[in-house]
Amino acid sequence: MSGQQWTFGGLQASTPPVSRKRKPSANPYDDDVLPNTSNTSPTISMMATNNIYMHLNTPSKRYKTGFLAPETNTLQLLAAPRPPALPVARPPAIDKVLDTLDRNQLVTILTSLIHQHPALAGVVAGMLPRPTIKTVSGLLSTLEKKLNDSFPYSKWAPDRSDYSFNRVRPILMEVKDAIIHYMPYFVEPSSYTRDMAHEYPDHAFGFLQIATSLVHRLPLWQNATHNDETRNDLYIVLGRGWNAACAELVRRVKEEGKMFASSVVTEWGQNLLTHVEHVGGRFGFAEAVEAFRATCGWMIPGSAVGGNTVGGLLGSNNTNSPLPYAWMAAGHTPATGPPLHYHSPSLSQQYH
Repeated sequence: MSGQQWTFGGLQASTPPVSRKRKPSANPYDDDVLPNTSNTSPTISMMATNNIYMHLNTPSKRYKTGFLAPETNTLQLLAAPRPPALPVARPPAIDKVLDTLDRNQLVTILTSLIHQHPALAGVVAGMLPRPTIKTVSGLLSTLEKKLNDSFPYSKWAPDRSDYSFNRVRPILMEVKDAIIHYMPYFVEPSSYTRDMAHEYPDHAFGFLQIATSLVHRLPLWQNATHNDETRNDLYIVLGRGWNAACAELVRRVKEEGKMFASSVVTEWGQNLLTHVEHVGGRFGFAEAVEAFRATCGWMIPGSAVGGNTVGGLLGSNNTNSPLPYAWMAAGHTPATGPPLHYHSPSLSQQYH
């Protein structure tokens, strides 16, 4: 409808044209057509235009983008710091792995390695520390305790039968092998380097004292064959060891002019005499004490110096003095001694 005009007092006035109401369109997509904004104010027109563009640029459905915030844009993603890269996987160090293993596992691995590569035996042997009196004494004490704990229980008396021997025989062999194995380290003079020469014969006599005392404590079996296989075999080896140590002591005193404290020599002589009494002078112990008396008897207080009259601790040639060895009362001499029950050729080859 067009506007109307009126005349009043020579003045003309007109009313603005009234806009018709828009008829709804049957096409649902007509909403995208821009409206006619010629008769609307600029502000209203701008708002309408912005609403239309927002409608066109806004998706009908918003998709999730992981853990990113909705307002995160591409520039922010590119500028964000990247997480640190994971370290390259490396195998653990050998020393760290070895720290987690026990003694038996280490021995097994080292033994297998030497068996697979025999050339490494000499290299490994050169790197091993030398056994000491303390370490060997601890090992022998452990084996002795293991032996005592392995005996079958009996409420009447200690069982020394064949059945008991077969039960503990593996551990007895361990004790025997350990004594034979470690003897050259301490008794053989050639095993001592020049820097260690001063430790001889103190370490030699120390090992012999520990090993011989242990053999005295081994069980006596009802079957004499079992005693020959264990105690007597070890006495033969230890008798050779005492003779070797006394011979080296004689050489150092005579050839090198070595002197030893009387208290130390007295201790060596007392230990040797105790063992000689225990075995009845057999297995070479009598020869060892004779060599010791002839060379070092004069170092012991109360003994005569020089000649064949050596008194005091190690006895005397005086017929009125008591016999130094109980086994002499039976008519045996230091050179012969009582006969042996059993002789082991294998031991004579293992240790000379």
